[in-house]
Amino acid sequence: SSDVCSSDLAAYATKLINFFPDQGYVRTRRGSIQHCNTGINAPIRTLAELPLADGNSKFVACVGTRFVDVTTSTPTLLGSAILNSTWHHVVTNNRLVLVNGTDTPQTYNGTTWTTLSVTSSQPSVTLTPANLVHVSQYKGRLFFTEKDSSFVWSTDAGAYQGPLHRVDYSYLLQRGGRVMFTAPWSRDTGVGLQDYFIIASSEGEVLVYEGDDPTSATSWAIYARFFLPPLVAGRRCFINLGSDLLIVHRAGITPMSALLAGNASSTFASITDTINKS
Repeated sequence: SSDVCSSDLAAYATKLINFFPDQGYVRTRRGSIQHCNTGINAPIRTLAELPLADGNSKFVACVGTRFVDVTTSTPTLLGSAILNSTWHHVVTNNRLVLVNGTDTPQTYNGTTWTTLSVTSSQPSVTLTPANLVHVSQYKGRLFFTEKDSSFVWSTDAGAYQGPLHRVDYSYLLQRGGRVMFTAPWSRDTGVGLQDYFIIASSEGEVLVYEGDDPTSATSWAIYARFFLPPLVAGRRCFINLGSDLLIVHRAGITPMSALLAGNASSTFASITDTINKS
């Protein structure tokens, strides 16, 4: 079933219900089977995969107040009860690292579920681990966003826990607000890929950094700055797709490649223009 918004969009199916476009054809939605019944009467807010060194994988779900190993059809509870089931995670050092801004950060290596051990590297600066709400990975370091702030904490190179180094980006955010997420982005420069680090604020301000050590003024510098409409609610407002980074804001979805190419000067939602009713 398709719904065409205007005659100009006659070549586009702007709404597909139970149909999926594929290479050269459109396929219908297939059925589904139950993989694992967690036995917990609550929605799954987080689902994470941990690829193991032996070639197998572990699947972890967060349901209600518990983490559950759902690798097989037999669920296994992990860790202790938690308060918030919406977690953000990365895979590093052959383990999952998870944060949610409410509970103490967690880590899982496929066998052992433990609390992440992090401290402030600066005696005069206080770190409350439970306030770490988002995590990303860039050039061998983990970057943690502190909730309701412009603080971003980073590990030492090659570490997933231990001392964290705080950088306050409030003096760079011209629109104010708070940091919503950080993410790596690889840009195709024509002669190869260049890695950048993205810091996005709640007000739609996007800072692009290059370098490998945020604690060093000589190896951490701002490369570009862009302004989008305010980001949508929640921190799952972006996705790394191929070599691009797509950001979801109140006007639609914008890829970072379009911002650097200067294609977003007249419209922000370059990907979603075909379904824009205006």
